[in-house]
Amino acid sequence: MKTNFLYNLFFSFFTIIGCNANMYARAADVSKKTPLPLFVVLGFLLVIVAAFIFWLRMLIDCIKSKIEEKTLWIILLVFLNILGAILYYFIVKNKKTT
Repeated sequence: MKTNFLYNLFFSFFTIIGCNANMYARAADVSKKTPLPLFVVLGFLLVIVAAFIFWLRMLIDCIKSKIEEKTLWIILLVFLNILGAILYYFIVKNKKTT
């Protein structure tokens, strides 16, 4: 009877402070973890590959183009990755096509 009271008191305390009482029991049970669905993994991989191809195209375009700040843009593309590619696309590439 005394252990049941302490057990309820312990889990009531953690429920009051915001922790789920069963959180610890579920965290220990590793066998019930479900993996991510295949379409989520493939979708994430597709986004990563598309971003890499976009970055690579912008880097190649920057290397082949005759712009004044070529070294600055190459440095920005290498260090800022996809953000640099997006900036290059909207600032330089759109200016060249219009």
